[in-house]
Amino acid sequence: MNALLIFLAASLAAGPARAGQSPDLSQAFSALSAQAKRASTRLKASDAQNHGAPRLVDSGGAVRLAPFVCAGSGISDAQVSADIARARKVLSQCGLKIAVSPAPYPRFSLPDGRCNLETDEGSPVFSSDERDLISRYRTKGAGVLTAFYLSWDSEDPNEAGTSIPADYAAEVKTAAPASLRRQALGTLFIFQKARETMGGDAYTLPHEMVHILTESSAHLYAPSDSTNLMYRPLGYASTSASQGSALTSAQCARIWQVSGQP
Repeated sequence: MNALLIFLAASLAAGPARAGQSPDLSQAFSALSAQAKRASTRLKASDAQNHGAPRLVDSGGAVRLAPFVCAGSGISDAQVSADIARARKVLSQCGLKIAVSPAPYPRFSLPDGRCNLETDEGSPVFSSDERDLISRYRTKGAGVLTAFYLSWDSEDPNEAGTSIPADYAAEVKTAAPASLRRQALGTLFIFQKARETMGGDAYTLPHEMVHILTESSAHLYAPSDSTNLMYRPLGYASTSASQGSALTSAQCARIWQVSGQP
């Protein structure tokens, strides 16, 4: 979930429809349009702020990915490898490749042997679990995406995945130290048990990767975009189930623009 989804959920909840009536979605669409314009401004600002930062796509189109699996989660290397294979197919639409070391993937642990990530997405700081994982496993200045595979998001057990793109770090985690916000960029979390509960979600990994690679937490909401990887039905405010896998030329161009490649 990201700030835009939280905003949308609040907007829809603020004016519930009476029995037998459909909610008035025009205000929600207007609010989304305004949010999109602000997001565009933030992205331009993030481009300037991140100029010279390590890029996540190299000149050959390779994206470096480092998966970590929570010990005791029951998540197998085969499940992670299958995720990576699907992500490779999706990102190939943009001429991208995924560079990753083969299994077995390294394991990590949280306090008390938990595999449920404690989060507080509305907070201006990172949770203790997020700070711990970022500090231990995110190499400062490294041009690599780090994917942590866990069982659940303790704040929202229906959340299939979440990530820390540049606009989210800059706009939501405003009270976190700038050095930690910068180190956190490129971090994503996959919640395997939530995915299984929802009947399987094939595209959580590439969906969260594209959030990071475009430096944007935004989604697409128009029904005509329902086959797109970044589509979310209007009113969607909980899980990150991704059933579409298409990417547009504009989305691909944004990835290459952010990467600093021609």
